[in-house]
Amino acid sequence: MALHHRGAAVTLYSDKAPLWPPPLEAVMRRMRVDVRPGMPADEIERGPVVHAGASTQEFDLVLLATAAVPQPWLRASGLACDERGFLLTDDMLRSVAHPDVFAAGDCATPSSGPLPRSGVYALRQGEALAASFRNVVRGQEPVVYRPQRHALVLISCGRRYALAHRGHWSAQGRWVWWWKNHIDRKWVKSLTV
Repeated sequence: MALHHRGAAVTLYSDKAPLWPPPLEAVMRRMRVDVRPGMPADEIERGPVVHAGASTQEFDLVLLATAAVPQPWLRASGLACDERGFLLTDDMLRSVAHPDVFAAGDCATPSSGPLPRSGVYALRQGEALAASFRNVVRGQEPVVYRPQRHALVLISCGRRYALAHRGHWSAQGRWVWWWKNHIDRKWVKSLTV
């Protein structure tokens, strides 16, 4: 949507149908983004030309955005991994097989069940990890990470318009963009020394 806002004609191929969060597809269509849910790009050749099922389309530029994938070295390390190759962790973000190894974010899957691979969850895991490291140095037990049930998703749509989604609630508009902008700036400012 930001590319379209800057004047580009944009087509989005996605293997997901429907897109998530639920209001996203309608917002994209309203902003004149050509959305093709359930239609993955099968092949990209010079041109660039995208083949998706029986459809073939030529573009000036192709950008690929993919889901998180595990690094091959994780499985090769001998650490316990899930079926996809992500490191399996306990409720304290430790390897289920090697409790001296901690992992958080996109490289790990909690053994209690997978979480969305989202910056919101990774950030909260990082906070728990920092507390655990402080405890371990003091000779105490690591802290238990308790994921939130629903995370707030904020998506900037270009032209100071954004989408918010959490659980079954969603909102969109200019005010959501200002809210997102405030949260993002506050978080970046918290990282400065």
